[in-house]
Formats: sequence, C-alpha cells, structure tokens
Amino acid sequence: MRLHQVLWMVVLFGLLLQPAAILAATVLDPLLRVTTYACCAQSPTSFAFLPVGFGGQVEVLILEKYTGRVQYFRDGILQGTALDLAVSSYGERGLLGIALHPNFGSNRYVYLEYTTSPTDVDVFTPEEVLDNRVVRYTWDGGALVSPQIILTLPARPAPFHQGGVIDFGPDGMLYAIIGDVGRFGQLQNMVSGAPPDTTSVVIRVGDNGTPPADNPFHAMGGAMELVYGYGIRNSFGIEFDPVSGVLWQTENGPSFYDEVNRFLPGFNSGWSQLMGPVVRYPAGTSNLWVAPGSHYSDPQFSWVTTHAPTAIHFLRSDSLGSHNRNDAFVGSFNDRAIYHFELDAARANLVMPDPSVADRVADTPAERDLFRWAFGFGGGIVDLDTGPDGAMYALSFEDGVLYRIGRAPLSDAGFPGPASLRLQVQPNPFRTTASLRVVGAADPAAVLRIYTVAGRLVRVLEGSAGLTWDGADQAGRPVAPGTYLARLHAADGHALQAKVIRLR
Repeated sequence: MRLHQVLWMVVLFGLLLQPAAILAATVLDPLLRVTTYACCAQSPTSFAFLPVGFGGQVEVLILEKYTGRVQYFRDGILQGTALDLAVSSYGERGLLGIALHPNFGSNRYVYLEYTTSPTDVDVFTPEEVLDNRVVRYTWDGGALVSPQIILTLPARPAPFHQGGVIDFGPDGMLYAIIGDVGRFGQLQNMVSGAPPDTTSVVIRVGDNGTPPADNPFHAMGGAMELVYGYGIRNSFGIEFDPVSGVLWQTENGPSFYDEVNRFLPGFNSGWSQLMGPVVRYPAGTSNLWVAPGSHYSDPQFSWVTTHAPTAIHFLRSDSLGSHNRNDAFVGSFNDRAIYHFELDAARANLVMPDPSVADRVADTPAERDLFRWAFGFGGGIVDLDTGPDGAMYALSFEDGVLYRIGRAPLSDAGFPGPASLRLQVQPNPFRTTASLRVVGAADPAAVLRIYTVAGRLVRVLEGSAGLTWDGADQAGRPVAPGTYLARLHAADGHALQAKVIRLR
C-alpha cells in the first residue's frame, strides 16, 4: 500500500490508536528507550526545534497536514497555534515542510512549504487547489508573521507526489523537493515528453528564491536554472551528511524499489524509467532523458517491497553512543519503523553488513531486518531529528506523537514482558560459560541477543529454552571481560526480557 493510500484511509475512517500502541515502540539497541515527548498533534508531517536558549526553554514547531496549523510546543507541552494556514490537503497535499534559516538566531526566519487553498478556509477535494509554495515567515516568540513568498511550484494535475520537504544546505542555499505531481515529461525521463518544468526535481535557490549561477543546469535557462537534480517520483526526505556536506534523499517507488540515494549535483534518479538498481532492467539507462551535465547512479539501498521511506537523518550527537554519530537513519511510513545505515570511511557508500545484501537490495524480510533499528510506533514515521539534548526524535503521523529515543540506565528493568516469562543467567558473573535459560511460556522462535554496554551486537543465540554463552562473539573470538546485556526478543523483534551479564 502506498503512502497516499494510507493517508486517505486515515482521513476516511478517522483512525485513532490506543495508548497501548505507543508502549509497543521498541529500539533494538539495548541501552536505548523510546518515550513520548509531545502529544497530540493532528496528522503531523514535520517538525523543527528552535535553537536552545532562544526562548529559554526547549521549543519545537510541529506542522499539521490537514488543518494547516503550526503548533508551538515548549518542553513538550502545547503552548498554542503559531500560524493557521488555509491549505488544500487532499491526497499528499497540505502543510508539508519546515526549515529554519541558518541565521535564525539573528533574523528569526522560518520557511514553510504548503499547498494553498483557493479560498480562505481549508479544502479537501482534488480540484480545489492553487499551488505548492515556499513562504518565509518571521518568528516573534509565539507566532509566525510577515509572510514572503519564496517559490511557487505546481500542485496539479494529481493530488499525489507533491514532495514538500525543505532544508538548508551547508552552502546556505535552500533546497526543496517535489515529485512528479502526475506529470510525465522530460524531467520524468520521457524523452519525447513535455519540456522541463519544476516537477520531479530538487530545487536549489538562495534564501530569497533566486537560483545561483553555479546550479548544474543554470546555463539551460528557464525552469532548469533552479534544478539541482531530477527524475524523482516522490520524496519525503532530504538531508545533508554533516561530515561530507553531500545531499542524501529517500524516494518512494510505485509498488517496488523504494530507494535511498546519494544525491550529487546533476543527479538523475531515473523515474519513470528506473526504480531500484539498473541491473534489474533489460533496457538499462538507454531510455533516460539526458540533460547536459546530468548523471545517473544506482540507489545506495532499496527495498524490493513497499516500505514508503520518509525522512532521512544523520544523527548529530554522541548521546546514543559514539558508534551512532553521523550514521544515517531513515523513517518508514508503512511499517512504522526506523532503519539504521552506517557509511564507509569515505562517506561515499552505505555499508552492507552481510553478503545477502551485496546487491544493495532488501529482497526478503531477513535482509530488511539487517537494517531495522526501531519499530512498533503508534503511527508511520514522517520526520526525524536530533534534539537539543542529543537524543533522536521521531514524529508519528496517525497518533500525532513526537517520540524521544534516548539512553537508559543499564539494568534489568524496563522490559514489561509476559509475567510468566523470565530470563535466568547462571552463574552471574561467570568466567567461562553462562547458562541462559528462559523460564515460562516462550515463543519457540525467540532470539537472544547479547550486546556490549555501548550497544554493539556481540552474539545471537537462537532458541528459547536452554542456551549457553561461552563468552565469544559471533565469529567465535573471546570477548573482553566486562558488563554485557542479554536481551530476549520475540519472533517479531519486540523485546521481552533483558538481563545484565558480567564476564570476569
């Protein structure tokens, strides 16, 4: 099921999740916990923290897709509505993206992307729409005021594939992404199609909307002056690698090959001729429309089945362990999960942890699970960011919750598994071999994972009744004496019980 179909069902049936769904959220790193930071925005799409200390407290703005409201939270508590826009919100239209100016501390500029209503009220039909636009506002401490239009972009003919994510790059330029909006021309790689417009592209402009002369297609003139890259079906995620400064992007396929892309200047992502790796297409790249200076490259990663990836975020903190800093995290709408990817030393490729994904495609659930990091949220994940406290924050669409993923004390507490189920470790501490025994009615397909205190996976033990750990890692190498955490998982991955193990 595609993302726009899920959004439509949410509106049609008024989907509400119970608090129990929130408690099911699980992060596989045993030293981390998921908690609720703020609740309950109505069908939120994205959020932005204001700089720490700007208002004396932690402040965040959360956008609501259908109401057009920008909700203002302080220390997790709703303070009020900072702005209420008249939006056209059918399908994937609505209030979609937010970005703070790099010099927000001095100019207080906040940029929003939204689909405009042709009237002064919110509308919800395919026909009632003006355009998508990026507008600059000024933050006055409690409201967004003084609007200035920066960009106007198409919103027709289709109500889907509107994109809507905006971000400032390390070069100080504003980047905005838009999908095909139901159009099929040259920017959608139809060689004989309509000439370039501003669909299926990443746009790069100055903070006032002016395209810089060093844009890769500036010399072509017209709409191509604004274009940084093209061939995009639809995208809900762009962000810059804080180490290399390179743009990365997620992309939704039609019913196959959702993608994670490294998006260099002039990139052609391949839609509508290609989704996923080119080796799986007999025609290769021969059908692509080639703009002067453009280039195609395969996705860094793709899922063969539909996951609807949304935000991509590079964690800008050591708070979740130094091994996670600057890694890429991708939110998923359809399976309510967050995926984790390491980058190689050159920051040019995602690291594939197993030969089964050497082709950079998750063809099976087992291959998917090599990257699944957190899941079970109360709704599809639509945005991710590092908070002022260094924790990761994840925004969920259906339940309107801004979740916090942060460190937790190393203990046996915090895993409310079945009362009839207990994980026993004997002896503890141990020198050579520890017996790990599950007592009670356990899932026969349960898995026991042993981690270091830094959250690194050491060993996986299959089964659920009588297991032993010999103090070795997965490759059979002895591990150093110290403290470890054994965590029992059900077949669906949820944590059931945990136990601290000490190796002498």
